Amino acid sequence: MTVCFQNEHIPLMEKSRDTYATYPKYLVSEFATITYAKNRGQNNEAVINKAPYPGLTDTIRSGKEP
Repeated sequence: MTVCFQNEHIPLMEKSRDTYATYPKYLVSEFATITYAKNRGQNNEAVINKAPYPGLTDTIRSGKEP
């Protein structure tokens, strides 16, 4: 698996999606609790620019800004 910044590849991804079959699709039954949600706008490079620090979820649940 290669991980990269997807925005650079969106045109290729859209072309591939429209050109090639995307099946079989599998439904993975998983769930999680959303601990924090805030709209920071589209294409905001500052949103996820580093790894989470230990205790991040505790900070969020206490009502403090991370």
